[in-house]
Amino acid sequence: MRLIDRKMALASTNYQAQITSIQERAKKYNERVLQIRERRSSNERAQGEKVQTELSQKLTQAEERLAQKLNSRKERAKRYNEKAKERV
Repeated sequence: MRLIDRKMALASTNYQAQITSIQERAKKYNERVLQIRERRSSNERAQGEKVQTELSQKLTQAEERLAQKLNSRKERAKRYNEKAKERV
């Protein structure tokens, strides 16, 4: 009877150790999966911000070029009008 009790206790201990081991491995795996997801979302967010910044810079540069062209045209028109006044 004692032998059976010892074997049962040993089996129970081994079973608990296996369960604990499985739970720890599952926890570590889940933590790694979460880290990977966070890294991916962080990279996607950073890439989106980079694209947004680039687009903003391009828009600003385009607006500056347009303003320069308009100013240049205004200056040319102003000079032309001044010369036309002098002729009259």
